[in-house]
Amino acid sequence: MDPQYEKQLEAAVRRELDALGELAAPPELAGRILRAIHQPAAPLPWWRQSWVAWPGALRLVSLAGLFAVFCGLCYAALLLVQGFAGWSQSSGWLAQMTTLGRVTERLAGTVVAVLGHPGPGFMFAAALLIFTVWTACLGLLTAYVRLVLRTVTN
Repeated sequence: MDPQYEKQLEAAVRRELDALGELAAPPELAGRILRAIHQPAAPLPWWRQSWVAWPGALRLVSLAGLFAVFCGLCYAALLLVQGFAGWSQSSGWLAQMTTLGRVTERLAGTVVAVLGHPGPGFMFAAALLIFTVWTACLGLLTAYVRLVLRTVTN
């Protein structure tokens, strides 16, 4: 388009808008807006709040459900490790559950042994992990503060 024509069109539209003047809002609209501002926010239902704000019984039930899902995933991993050929040759699901119990017991024993006698490698890895998480939190906090300050000043 022609830049001169665009400027003329812009000036014509500006003149027409200025000629209209300011329009007043309907009186009932202002009342509704003020009521909405001063009305306290309705509390969220428990399922829309954070898990910590849930009732104690529901937290316990959800934790038990998550534990059951975790056990199911562990059992599925055990089946994958053993292969489905071992499943058909075993004496049934009770033997599989006993094996799962033994694997869980050995895994817990290994965790207790590692945490009971940490070596220098474990301590170095833990310190490195703590430093990495601390640095990431510090960086995110800095970015957040800068974002908030930029939003406030604009």
